[in-house]
Amino acid sequence: MRTLLIFILFCSQSLLAQVNSLLVPDTVFYKIYGGPNQEEAKDFIETNDKGFLICGSSSSFGQGTSSVYLIKTDSNGIFKWSKTYGGINADKGMSIVKTPDNGAYISGYSNSFNNLEYDAYCIKIDSIGTMQWQRSYEGNDWDFIYSSALMPDSGLVMVGETYSNTAGDADAYIIRINKQGDVIWTQKFGTALYDKFNAITIAQNSIYVCGQSKQNSTFKMRGLMARYNFSGTLMYSSILGAQNNYDYELTSINSTQNQQLLICGSLVKADSTLPQSDLRMRVDTNFVKVWRDSSFFTATKNGNYLFEKTNQRIINAVTLVGGSGKTALFLAEFDQNDAYVFGSTYGGLEDEEGRKCILSSRNKLVALGNTYSWGYGDKDYWLVMFKADTLIGDQKIKFYTHTDTTSLNPFNLKEFSLKTVSVFPNPLGSKESIFITNIDATKSVTIEFINVNGQVIFKNEYDNSELVKIDLTILNLTNGVYYLRFVQDNAVKVAPLLIQD
Repeated sequence: MRTLLIFILFCSQSLLAQVNSLLVPDTVFYKIYGGPNQEEAKDFIETNDKGFLICGSSSSFGQGTSSVYLIKTDSNGIFKWSKTYGGINADKGMSIVKTPDNGAYISGYSNSFNNLEYDAYCIKIDSIGTMQWQRSYEGNDWDFIYSSALMPDSGLVMVGETYSNTAGDADAYIIRINKQGDVIWTQKFGTALYDKFNAITIAQNSIYVCGQSKQNSTFKMRGLMARYNFSGTLMYSSILGAQNNYDYELTSINSTQNQQLLICGSLVKADSTLPQSDLRMRVDTNFVKVWRDSSFFTATKNGNYLFEKTNQRIINAVTLVGGSGKTALFLAEFDQNDAYVFGSTYGGLEDEEGRKCILSSRNKLVALGNTYSWGYGDKDYWLVMFKADTLIGDQKIKFYTHTDTTSLNPFNLKEFSLKTVSVFPNPLGSKESIFITNIDATKSVTIEFINVNGQVIFKNEYDNSELVKIDLTILNLTNGVYYLRFVQDNAVKVAPLLIQD
């Protein structure tokens, strides 16, 4: 009798648990961060406190036309602080890697330094975002970094493309630095036309990279995979795309629990009227195919990221043309043999982009992207956070939007909807004249020159003018960074200016 009662009680508790699970809806949390202009997220990591660091670029904050923009959140995606890095021109954060001292490397590219040419760029920060050093790596032409990985010596290896002393138009580029930022070696993978590396991972004491290569007069883009040893020697490479009616680009590479590699990307049929598809592959460490699959052009998809969870299931993050809006974040789950399990789109009525997806230490799935549907500006950082380690079918979405107003410009002034002004030339010499256009001629505008200490060194009001010319000779400016502040009614706009003779 006692056994029967225990059995009945056990069944009742199981049934009650199932009923409760049906009563509590699954939830997807949307976390949105940004300013009044445009923010573009590129990469993120989990920190030791189970929060997240998100890196990318911003045209709302910092002193340049775009700045490296870093956001720190707690484990629930709630904003904690933000930092900007860079110079007077365009600085882009493309990759972030956690370091053993609880800091991080942020790598990308910049044209704020070295004669204002685009160069590979890396920043080392501590756990609270304080910059410990920054380096730009100068070639004789443009150089770009797109991805990076931590080396066993706590240094960094970065990949991208270079136009400096190349075999063709551009060469795939790989550079290894130590933890002080000094270059250990650089290597190029170059063919007659165009090559670049998009992604990197470390496995089996080797450096694995992937990207794309255009090698001959057919002008077909091929998928590029390569393996280097830690000394920078190319061990072997592989070109994907024997079929002439496809163009390939590989965008993500990650190792798995059984020492294989997961690679994803996109392929496009030669007929441009046909849609693009995502591409998924599992290969061994010699790039021998285990399986390969795509969506067979059932929808237009850009493959962004592919990784393996702890149960050997695979999550694929793609940007999908379709869904509720123009483009959407599409997440799909597959088993270890690439059998489809479940997928769903996430987003609003405008464009959304997928970037990366990770499984957090709290065993929750978190995806990074960009959104045009929500937020304060044109484009904002976007985290999609799930309650569990898998995708959710019955979605109940909760929003959290953070508008970062702590550093909209160097003087902590909010910028409102002032018509965009244009300043040229910039940079310029101290004896030249500066021209300011696109001013609303129906209202007077006050223009101020401000130095880096926040002191107003020139101020004047101009009435009913679409063009203002200011002779800098009368201001006696020395070389350095200044700011122009424009005020019309309650609207404020701040623009950086570089003086260099």
